[in-house]
Amino acid sequence: MFEVIYVLIFTVLMLFVLLALDGMAPPIGLTSVTARANGTQLMMEGRYQAGSSTPILIWPSDKRLMEPWVNPCRKATDLCCLRDVNAKYRNDALASVQGPQCLKSLPPNLVAGSRPGVEATLTSFRAVVPINSPFVAILFVHESPFFILDGYQAFKTESVGNVESSLTIAHNPCYSVVVPGTLASVCMQCNNPLPPNARYLWTPSWSTDYFCDWQCDANYVRVGMDCEVALRRVPLVGIVVGACAAVVCIVFIIYWSLRRVSAAAPEPPEVDFVRVKSDIIQFKDGGLQIPLRMKRN
Repeated sequence: MFEVIYVLIFTVLMLFVLLALDGMAPPIGLTSVTARANGTQLMMEGRYQAGSSTPILIWPSDKRLMEPWVNPCRKATDLCCLRDVNAKYRNDALASVQGPQCLKSLPPNLVAGSRPGVEATLTSFRAVVPINSPFVAILFVHESPFFILDGYQAFKTESVGNVESSLTIAHNPCYSVVVPGTLASVCMQCNNPLPPNARYLWTPSWSTDYFCDWQCDANYVRVGMDCEVALRRVPLVGIVVGACAAVVCIVFIIYWSLRRVSAAAPEPPEVDFVRVKSDIIQFKDGGLQIPLRMKRN
């Protein structure tokens, strides 16, 4: 009995933990970048949310200054893609450790150490860069489960000193899901629409195409790309159990009724066959009855 109670308590606690984790995954992404031009430089400030990932601030390479940002880690499954990042773009802290081999772990200070003069906190950075810088980018490396997201801000300067920019990040909100087999939750960004009465499922490839699998909520079934109310079907076991219960109830009612009827019926009076003395003796003679009364002593 106590073992059953312990199992129930443990199950409830695990469900509580899973429900608590679902929705607790912090979002990941570049949220804003602002810049001011003073004629020769851009004074830049950016804000981001890294969640449980490691941010890597990326700048254009001095040798390829005008090349636009293209994410080399878009479909990466390990840290080997950082070799391409180091070859095409600039991050001084990454370049100091990145060689021809794939990295096994990430060094610290990949935001503040990305170039000289960068100030950084856990959620923001400040930098002064040349005015002809075409972009600033940031990679978010999530190691368990592994995926890499990116966000970037492109810039275009005019001769009068104004700066035009277009922010390119994942604008859709992220959805927190629990990774099966773990207690980790991830905030996925999904571009495919979610129908009513449905929820997204953990999709290992979501970071490559922003397409997430989904399933209908309880009591709903998937019909095409919608979730419709499911017809409630009583399982066969339930029908059998219900029929057996009905038969037992009927038999019990009949038995109880017969018992009440038998209890209510009056019993016939008992006859006491006791010999009674009679003072009359009758004789039959030719069909005549002659009574003779005897006198008692």
